[in-house]
Amino acid sequence: MNNPSWLKLRNNFVIRSIGPNYFLVPLKENPFDIRFINSTGKLFWELLHKRVNLKESIELVANKYQVDKVIIKKDLINFIKQLSAGENSVFNQNRASIDIISKGTKVRIPLKVSFELTGKCNLNCFHCYAYGERKNKDLSTDQVKDLLNQLVKIGCIFINLTGGECTSRSDFVEIYKHIRKVGLIPTIISNATLIKEEVLQIFKKYPPYHIKISLYGSTSQTHDSVTRVIGSFQKTVAAATALKKAGINVWFGSVIFKETAKDFKNLKLLAKNLGIPIEFYSQLIPTLEKNASPLKHQVDFKVQQEIKRLNKDTVIPFLNRENIDQEFIGEKFFPCNAGLTSLHLDCSGNIYLCRTDRVKPISALNKGLATAWDELGKIRDSKLKIPTGCKNCPIKYNLFKDINKKIEI
Repeated sequence: MNNPSWLKLRNNFVIRSIGPNYFLVPLKENPFDIRFINSTGKLFWELLHKRVNLKESIELVANKYQVDKVIIKKDLINFIKQLSAGENSVFNQNRASIDIISKGTKVRIPLKVSFELTGKCNLNCFHCYAYGERKNKDLSTDQVKDLLNQLVKIGCIFINLTGGECTSRSDFVEIYKHIRKVGLIPTIISNATLIKEEVLQIFKKYPPYHIKISLYGSTSQTHDSVTRVIGSFQKTVAAATALKKAGINVWFGSVIFKETAKDFKNLKLLAKNLGIPIEFYSQLIPTLEKNASPLKHQVDFKVQQEIKRLNKDTVIPFLNRENIDQEFIGEKFFPCNAGLTSLHLDCSGNIYLCRTDRVKPISALNKGLATAWDELGKIRDSKLKIPTGCKNCPIKYNLFKDINKKIEI
């Protein structure tokens, strides 16, 4: 094991920590292939970043721990081999480990953040719940980077980039590179129509965990009738195909409407032929301005059940879906992790419990993310309570426990 191999590793990972736990996030492979390291591994990593050569590193660690150099040399060489091993590395523990880390610290940590990089979008989908966000002014590049740095400091690991259309920002590549280089693990929701060669190349160099692409029909006629932009179907399918060919984890998320219900089986067939997983959705929500017009496009109960049956056959191998029990603490009932291990950050720098709960904005720009996160916890506690009288009613209380005992986070 020569020095160049040792020193080369310093550019392949970013070190992160939560409480006493340390892990390395890969830069040039899927970032979800995390390597967990102990305190000795952390010391090895620090020496590597100081460009200390192998021989001197062995001596320094042996002296620090008063351990024979032969043992330290063996440990260090094993450390290098395991870091170089890729996805089969023994450091790749259970992919639910991030959630285990958070539970072990027993504190609120915003592990998962959805970040609305922009309210702007190049499409005009008739069901869009966030259409009103298009009028908002986007944060500057420096403001976005500062918020990303603050997210790292307060423990964020997974960041879901959304919009609007997040790739419509002219500085998207610069922001994305910053996300990867500070050790955040990005997922992306996109219509993919704006993924040009520069964006494709940065994804190839620094892969995201996965990209979810919106697809609404198996033909231009159907898809473009939803987006209300001619040519969007061809651009979306072409980009999805290019991303898959580049080795990026990509999948389709498809909302089914009354107007497109007859097409969704053909849509599943198209996805199969493209070799890209697809998942269907049927529930629509009012706009953020409380306009219920999107609901008129929602399919009936029969179609919803058919979609559920179709989704049972869906396999998205790279998608991590971890289930947890609901929590009962005193009179508090927590049906999800919003405000506990997750938050939403909008394009103006405000944080909320989630993407659809926009009742009370808390400015992370004015207060800082750490303070804003503390305030969000109070909102969570004030909103999520078991109704008066239910706690002492065994029938209702048990019902709360039994309904959706396991939920997706």
